[in-house]
Amino acid sequence: MHSFASDRQRPFHEFQLHPKFHHFWSAVNSECKVNNGGCSHLCLMSPGPKGYSCKCPTGILLQKDQKTCDKGMNNFLIVAKRTDVRKVSLDVPYTADVVLRIGNIKNVIALDVDTQGGKDLLDVF
Repeated sequence: MHSFASDRQRPFHEFQLHPKFHHFWSAVNSECKVNNGGCSHLCLMSPGPKGYSCKCPTGILLQKDQKTCDKGMNNFLIVAKRTDVRKVSLDVPYTADVVLRIGNIKNVIALDVDTQGGKDLLDVF
């Protein structure tokens, strides 16, 4: 198997090609290869004049420059289920929820969220 990954320091996605199939493919030039296409998060090849588009993680908006993602969800709900706590984005036109990484949760019955000071603080009861 051959592994392909970006050498930049931002988050990247890695994929593998089976040796039986990759010899049929020719190298593709992409704007995403150079500085991640200028995208802050994801650079995806696409048809059109630019040949790529920038995308953001689930539930986060792309800013007007079409390259930079917001720092996080601006408008959201915090939802508790018995075994996990989810953050549901209200910023995007699709339903997007992200499971928050919180220690070993067995039976959540209440939440307390403090968003003062630019940091989300969450207590689970």
